[in-house]
Amino acid sequence: DFELAVRAFPGYTQFQFWEPDSPVGIFFRNVSGGASSELRDIEIVVDDMLAGGVKWYVDKNFSALNRVSKYTRSVFYLSGTRDSLDKWFLELHTELLSKQNADGSRAGSVVISWMDATEVMLDRELQQLVAHDAMWSLGAFAVITFVLLIALRSVVLTSVGMFCIAVSFVESLYFYHVVWGWLRLTPLSILALFLATGVAVDDFLVFYELYTHDRHGTDTPPRERFKHSYYEAGASMLVTTATT
Repeated sequence: DFELAVRAFPGYTQFQFWEPDSPVGIFFRNVSGGASSELRDIEIVVDDMLAGGVKWYVDKNFSALNRVSKYTRSVFYLSGTRDSLDKWFLELHTELLSKQNADGSRAGSVVISWMDATEVMLDRELQQLVAHDAMWSLGAFAVITFVLLIALRSVVLTSVGMFCIAVSFVESLYFYHVVWGWLRLTPLSILALFLATGVAVDDFLVFYELYTHDRHGTDTPPRERFKHSYYEAGASMLVTTATT
């Protein structure tokens, strides 16, 4: 059914230049144009695949001693300009592929996955995951701002602290994209937002507490208290940042 849906998707015939390489003809009898009427006995199918050396449809561990594969795969051969293919892949992903595992209608633990040579669909999925996780990071950012406001009892200090954290994200993104050349954001990149926020707030609170409870007393000039606080808090801040 899935392969028939791909074949029937608008624009498929425009880009197809070769018949799909599919195990449908092995698993089913009387296959005609991708349709099928009778499912073959699985033991006979496995025997035929082993006898014929047909192993590219299954995983690498499939053998006479291990007559099990975690997946079967098909290859669709398409050709066209990069822009037109990318556009078609995105439409296919939005209208068909992204809905395949969402409704829970497939039997057992069957899951359909896909990949394309240009990875445009992978980029789309990563963008969706990043956008989803970014919303959670914004929520965490708001909660942390509220906690800092209660702990510091100062709108100015809280604003300065959160501004510094936000600026560090921009700096990190610059190095990520421009210096190191990593153009793809992944969910791990968003995880770094949570970690960086936690580390920055922890360092901020450690330094603030040492500054307000400086053993040299409040009569010490702010510059000296600042210096002493940095000296005492530096080791803790370094360890927290380095280990995280």
